[in-house]
Amino acid sequence: MGVYENSRQEAHDTGEIALWRESKKLNAECARAIEQTIREHFDGMYLADGSEQTVIEQYGFDRTMWVLAATMKYKDHDGRFSRDNREWANTVLPGWLSREEFEGYVCDAHPAVLDGFIREVRKAYDALGMLGTSHCLPESYKRSFQNQLLIMKPKVLAEKFKSPDFQYFYATSGFGCDPGKLGTRVYGYFLKDHDPGELRRSDFLGVTDESQLPEWAAEKLAEIREPEESEEITEEQTFDHHDQWVEIIGRAAFSKGLKEIKPSPGVHASLGMSFDFGTTRTRAQSLNLDAIVEYFPLGVSIMDSERNKPLFVTLMLSYNWGTRFNKY
Repeated sequence: MGVYENSRQEAHDTGEIALWRESKKLNAECARAIEQTIREHFDGMYLADGSEQTVIEQYGFDRTMWVLAATMKYKDHDGRFSRDNREWANTVLPGWLSREEFEGYVCDAHPAVLDGFIREVRKAYDALGMLGTSHCLPESYKRSFQNQLLIMKPKVLAEKFKSPDFQYFYATSGFGCDPGKLGTRVYGYFLKDHDPGELRRSDFLGVTDESQLPEWAAEKLAEIREPEESEEITEEQTFDHHDQWVEIIGRAAFSKGLKEIKPSPGVHASLGMSFDFGTTRTRAQSLNLDAIVEYFPLGVSIMDSERNKPLFVTLMLSYNWGTRFNKY
């Protein structure tokens, strides 16, 4: 599972306390693994090259960096951690988490040696070349995402997909595309392999600055924006309910289909009951029950998925209350 980034209180309020506990358990295991790695690979003077890979391979970059940043946050008073590592830790952890949240998975290793271990983890992560906000258009996270090439936050990707190539996501639809909508879902596909995806608006850094795109990405984006001639629709088509996939290109005129209206003979029967239980002449209170049955021998198509349906049953329940102005 991924790192749970919210506080214990928020996890409790949202019913995610089990996720919080499981994430904290894995954080503690990661901290102990870091301590063991340092013990095994530090000779008293130097930390062996590549020693951080053992922890990263087992727990991933996200959890390893979280635990290391949490340790520095918890030991904020210790001056043996370098300034640049402290600044880095502030970019990893959310600012709203208190020091007490990190209890249970603080690394108990010598700060000077741990500082060097952190630096090696950062170098390994930087070598991945993950994309950041500098690869996005300024303040583009405030814009509409629809039909835009977006950059995903690195932490959203699973470890095996930790590559800048998989950060490119082409958004096609979803309420999350509109910053003014309450919905958060964004639908589209990964530019690298065209696999469909469903993400949240908060999973993205913003809209890609296309001037920085690698050649392969620019070519794929051009293909998306230049539809092939075989895909162009030059005439109106009637929807066939047997089709498995349908793409609506545009809407028809309001008058379209009016000439196809024709009568359909049928029979109609209705039954209604009203229960009046007002306590005074001027006080109106009643409960009404109605049932309507309609039968059309030739059938009527209401929706495309229900063609030539002959029988329609409607049930209605209403409650009326108010004042009678006519007292007699």
